[in-house]
Amino acid sequence: QHSKSSTAAGARVNVTKMAKDPICGMMVDEKTAKWLSVHDGKTYFFCNERCKTTFDKNPARFTK
Repeated sequence: QHSKSSTAAGARVNVTKMAKDPICGMMVDEKTAKWLSVHDGKTYFFCNERCKTTFDKNPARFTK
């Protein structure tokens, strides 16, 4: 049995790519996110301006 997907082989659906806000842990839609920052070449997405501001003050604290 396959547990990953129930779609037919080759079928494509519009999949929403979600990213985890590194501050609060909320899942954010990468396509519609209003707040983002780039740190060390990686893009981070945020649910609101406060999370982005917190990250921008000390990104090393929230990245691995």
